[in-house]
Amino acid sequence: MFQKDLFKDKTVLVTGGGTGIGYEIARQFLTLGAEVYIASRKPEKLENAVLKLKAFGTVKAFALDIRETASIGHLADMIEAQSGKLDILINNAGGQFPSPAEAITENGWKAVINTNLNGTWFVTQEMAKRFFFKQGYANNDLLKGKEKQGKWFASAKFRATQSKSRLADAELGNWLSYFQ
Repeated sequence: MFQKDLFKDKTVLVTGGGTGIGYEIARQFLTLGAEVYIASRKPEKLENAVLKLKAFGTVKAFALDIRETASIGHLADMIEAQSGKLDILINNAGGQFPSPAEAITENGWKAVINTNLNGTWFVTQEMAKRFFFKQGYANNDLLKGKEKQGKWFASAKFRATQSKSRLADAELGNWLSYFQ
C-alpha cells in the first residue's frame, strides 16, 4: 500500500514500543524505511522486541519510565548522539487500572494521571525542545507556547479535562445502569 522507503532517512521514537500496539507501530515504521527507537519500562520486553524488530530495519532500545524527567533527558541524549535528529514521536506509553471507577484508589488515580498525562507531556516537551523546534517541526499550537502565551498549557489542560470527562461519562453510564 505504501512505498517501501516512505520513511527513509526519518528517525522515529515510539514510547511503549516493546509490546502491543507500540511494537506494531515500530514494526510498520521499520518496514517503511525509518530508523526506530523504542522505549519501555521493562528491559526484558525491549530486548525481546529488538530481537524480532531488527529483521525489519535499524531499531534501538532504551529503558524508560516516562514519569522520570531525567530518564527522558537521557533518552534524548542517546538519540542526539546516535542519530542527530528526531522526526516523529509516537507517545504510546501509558498505564491504566482495569477497574470500575469506584474501585480506583487515590494512589491508583495519581499513577494513571502521572503516566498518561504528565509522562506524555514531559516526553513531548523534551523532544520538542531538543529536536522539533530546531528542526522547524513545531507547527502545533500545543507546542508553540511562546507565540500564544499560555495556550499550550490551556490546550493540554483542556485535552486532559476532556479525557477525564469522557471517563466520568462512561462510568456514570455504568452506574446509572444499576438503577434502571
